[in-house]
Amino acid sequence: MRTVFRLWTSLIVLGIALLGQAPPKDVNGWGKIKWGMTVAQIKALYGAQVQDSDGSGGNSADYIEKLVIKGFAIGDDNMDVSVNIDPKSKLIKEVSFSLAASSMPIKETGDNLLRQAHVQKLARSVTYAHLKDSLTQKYGRPTSEEKESNGSGDTFATWMFPSTVIRLYLAEATNIEFGILRLRYTATDKKALDKL
Repeated sequence: MRTVFRLWTSLIVLGIALLGQAPPKDVNGWGKIKWGMTVAQIKALYGAQVQDSDGSGGNSADYIEKLVIKGFAIGDDNMDVSVNIDPKSKLIKEVSFSLAASSMPIKETGDNLLRQAHVQKLARSVTYAHLKDSLTQKYGRPTSEEKESNGSGDTFATWMFPSTVIRLYLAEATNIEFGILRLRYTATDKKALDKL
C-alpha cells in the first residue's frame, strides 16, 4: 500500500513540476531548422521529405520559398511547409505552414459546394484552436492576441522571442466562402532592432 501511495505522490509532484515549466527564453528557428542555415543544410537534415521549390509558391511577401514539405503531420492536421530564404543573403529566415489542400478536398457538385465550404471553414477553425493550444503548451501564453471586431473573422496569436516571432493567423471572408490559416516562424531582424 505504501508503494502505491509513493507512486501516486511521485506522479503528482512530477505533474506539478511539468505544469510549472517556464517557456523557452528564445527560439532560434523551427524544428531542426535554425536561422541562417543554407538550403543545402536543410536538404541534408530532412532528406527526401523536403522538395525543391521554383520560388513561385509560398505565402511570404518578404522571403522566397526555396523548399517545401508536403503533408507534414502536426497531430491530426496535415500542413504544407514552406522553407523561405532572405533574397539578399540566400539564408533561411522563415518557415511557414498552411493547411494542406488534401486536408480539405472540394468536390464541385453544386448543392454540395456550400456545405463543403462550411465544413472547410469549421476545419480551419478547429485546426487554429488545436495549433494555438499546442503552441501555448510549448511556448507559453501568446505575447499578444487579437480578434478583429469589424466582423471579418480575422484572428491572430503571436509569440515573440529574441530570435523568432511566431504568428498564427486565421482569416475568414464573411461575404464569400473563403478562408486562410497560416502559421509562420520568422527570424527577428536583429539589425533593424539595433537601430531602434
